[in-house]
Amino acid sequence: MTDDEQFRRALYQAVAETETLLEPGDPRVVPLHQQRYGGDATEVNHDPVADLATTIRWSTTNTTMQLFSGFRGSGKTTELLRLRENLRADGYVVLYVRLEEYLNLKEPVELADFLLATLAATDDAAHGVSGDPNDPAPPPIPYDPSGEGMRRWWDRVKSLLAAGSDQMEVTAKLGPVELKTEFRENPSFRQQVTAASRLSLGAMKREADAFTTDLVRRLGAGTSGLVLLVDSLDHADNRSEFDALMTSIQRLFERHATLLSMTGVHVIYTVPPYLRFIRTGCGPVRMLTTVKVAERDGQPVPAGVEALVELVDRRKADWVRLLGDQDTLERFVLLSGGHLRDLLGMIGSLVMQATTLPASPAVVEYTINQYRNSLVADLAEEEMAWLRVVAGSHETGLATTDGRSSFANLLDRHLVLGYLNGEEWYDVHPLARPAIGLDERFPPPP
Repeated sequence: MTDDEQFRRALYQAVAETETLLEPGDPRVVPLHQQRYGGDATEVNHDPVADLATTIRWSTTNTTMQLFSGFRGSGKTTELLRLRENLRADGYVVLYVRLEEYLNLKEPVELADFLLATLAATDDAAHGVSGDPNDPAPPPIPYDPSGEGMRRWWDRVKSLLAAGSDQMEVTAKLGPVELKTEFRENPSFRQQVTAASRLSLGAMKREADAFTTDLVRRLGAGTSGLVLLVDSLDHADNRSEFDALMTSIQRLFERHATLLSMTGVHVIYTVPPYLRFIRTGCGPVRMLTTVKVAERDGQPVPAGVEALVELVDRRKADWVRLLGDQDTLERFVLLSGGHLRDLLGMIGSLVMQATTLPASPAVVEYTINQYRNSLVADLAEEEMAWLRVVAGSHETGLATTDGRSSFANLLDRHLVLGYLNGEEWYDVHPLARPAIGLDERFPPPP
């Protein structure tokens, strides 16, 4: 392997690991929350992580439920881990779970599935067998190889399900591990769980409360409280069933907020950004906006651009050897619209294409066009029309509730990005502008 090939491989790995959880203190972390909210309007606090923490600290009870959202690839998980560090410094026990490890998020989400998966994940995180594998804190409860805590929960669940349906095939030989496997991988089993639980939601809620109460008791005294961060529900993604997925998640938080609140626990669910436009009964959705790299008129915002240049720098990426100059990197920043994953994705794509270094202008343009094509693939004419409305008004364009599904889809694909500077506003992803008949906002230099 040549020196250039070794360099390209190392650079690709540095920018492509966008799913890696970056703990506070990691040298790759840039405090982007200082650039996301308000620009020069520093007297206005728009930091949703600070709001989440304040709600917990100021609560008069030990039970709260909050919703947190942002665009996929915007750094939500890194912000959640910042929240975890801040709350632990105040004496809270904080558990982090990834729900996608327990639920099939390609299918519509049912209440019973969601509740069972969340509690199973919570018990595992409390014993250090799931969540963030890089968490520096020891498990708050010593690992119990017999799994008695979770076994008691599953025994309760089996009793409820057996009582709720004569057809429910729940056998005594199924322990926690087998049940969780069935639950995750067997659609027929989940259907039976859902059918049976509909007859006993009240009883299931009482058992869930008993479970969390017992968990808090096992944590012991001397803590400020228990906080549960439930991540990855916003990863629910199935293009062919998007409407059904969206409706199921909306129904979950609109109709069942009381059931999803956990006695004795401050719980925060990460949810898709479209829930911000739907009344859920769970209070406001704390929204992580995109890093503002340009104003509404397309004028660059130096502070935002510099922050994302620093982000690439901190990836230990010798981008000068790849791009040749900072002007090209700043163009990538502007074309990303401040969306972190798209910025790193474009650089990763260029690394794959650039067989000679630095990359030639032709290879740079080819890479940008290929990335653009993947972003705007399959855009329907009605979606293009909606994007033109957003580009012209910098508002959602939502006139009635009938359009929520279409707008939610555009948000989910980050074709529409949200920003804050004193007020919330929206814009079309810069890469998508040519596809809807608008000029490319950041063309190459002449």
